[in-house]
Amino acid sequence: MDRSWWLENASQYARPIEICMPVYDRNPRSALTLFAGGFAYRVLAGRYSLGPTRWFGKQKTRRLYPEINRSGLYGSVSFYDAQMDEERLGQWVRQQSQASGTLIHENTPIERFTEDGQMWSSRIRRKKYDFIVNAAGPWAADLNKKND
Repeated sequence: MDRSWWLENASQYARPIEICMPVYDRNPRSALTLFAGGFAYRVLAGRYSLGPTRWFGKQKTRRLYPEINRSGLYGSVSFYDAQMDEERLGQWVRQQSQASGTLIHENTPIERFTEDGQMWSSRIRRKKYDFIVNAAGPWAADLNKKND
């Protein structure tokens, strides 16, 4: 559902793509397992599915992807997902949030925060907010650990 929402509401930063996974003779996962995974992904998406799951044999895979490594190629499984320009999408979300009245603290070392919306920082001291969104990216887990 989330991919469908992004495609509908921020189509300038997201687009549907077909992903094709090659299957080789010595794959750790069988073609059936990969196809079942793609099919389950589609079924779970329900009406938000972006496209079908398909099996392509060796010859069709070679025609579709001539640059593919042919050694031991058995075929391929394809499914649909969304590709997003994460940087521009993040900027768009930020602009939408700020336009709605959200206060964003960037480049602000946070000492800690609590579940009830209190936050401590050397720059802004202690403040109380309705809620806090930890959008620290790869540092989010480290920031969360400060609150244990």
